Amino acid sequence: MNFALAHAEAAGMDPDRAESAAGTILSALHLSCKKRDVIGALERAVPDMHRLMAKGAAMSGGGRTAEMFAFVADVGSAGGMQKLTAQLTRQGISPEEARGVGRALLDRLGEAEGAEVVDRLLEGLPAFRDFLG
Repeated sequence: MNFALAHAEAAGMDPDRAESAAGTILSALHLSCKKRDVIGALERAVPDMHRLMAKGAAMSGGGRTAEMFAFVADVGSAGGMQKLTAQLTRQGISPEEARGVGRALLDRLGEAEGAEVVDRLLEGLPAFRDFLG
């Protein structure tokens, strides 16, 4: 079972919405994190990451993922996080659901690659870390 479907079952979310949320968040993380080895770890932890990213872009109105998220290039900043949450809200994803998906992504990353990798991801993205609580 893929990540989004497993999370959707656990959270009671519709699988399409869970995939859209996961893809949107993964796209923002992919563009924001400057540590390529951490992104590689995220790709290994969530093998369908690129498919989810494409779905998030499609749910955002189409276009290439990088183009869709160029405006959210830094989810380490409060402004970038506000833009990301606004994008998720336009997709019908509440901030609470987005937090749940974000936490589940980090849990999956920690299980697959270790807590140190999660720490390295979050150290450069303080607003994302704060958003997750």
